[in-house]
Amino acid sequence: MNDIIEKLPGYKGNLPSKTYGGYINLGGEKNTFYMFIECEKKPREAPIMFWTNGGPGCSGLMGLFEEFGPYRPERNGTVSYNRWTWTKFANIVFVEQPIGVGFSWSGKKKDYTSNDKLSAKDNFRFVMNFFEKYPHYKKNNMYLISESYGGHYVPLWAKEVIEHNKKHNNELNFKGFMIGNPYINFRTGTETQIETYWGHQKLPKH
Repeated sequence: MNDIIEKLPGYKGNLPSKTYGGYINLGGEKNTFYMFIECEKKPREAPIMFWTNGGPGCSGLMGLFEEFGPYRPERNGTVSYNRWTWTKFANIVFVEQPIGVGFSWSGKKKDYTSNDKLSAKDNFRFVMNFFEKYPHYKKNNMYLISESYGGHYVPLWAKEVIEHNKKHNNELNFKGFMIGNPYINFRTGTETQIETYWGHQKLPKH
């Protein structure tokens, strides 16, 4: 597998599980960057989760390096192991989408203009092409996960998967999706954010 990563700059010792990084072509000149980290135990039996950050326009690698991935960059330039990583129980694919986010790119200028529905179709195509590259994971329990603007991304992404399964005898072993602090619209998102700040004593009561 030519996408395998055997060493990370700043990380000492062997990586905790197999780590891959590279591009999945979506057709034409669209190329989505991903990092795939296998579960630390029995990856062929563990669920597979596809993660993207919200934004819109946030790199999926934020989830990997700042939230629940196994690698945590430190101030001194080293990379430490995050003992709370979700890769202890799941295979996780960190996706940089839409085109233009992070390392994802296209040779066509028009591909840098996107919307939620187009992102959903591209994300579905990513999943299908990912399983062509890693076919031995296609039967694993599959989940879509995100946060924030993922409240837009993931339901539409899931809809593409469900509609495909209806036509193709449940080809994908899709089990569901999860969204943390989903940002659905400006008003509720902003009001909830202020209430959260106040609840954690980050803002005065009056």
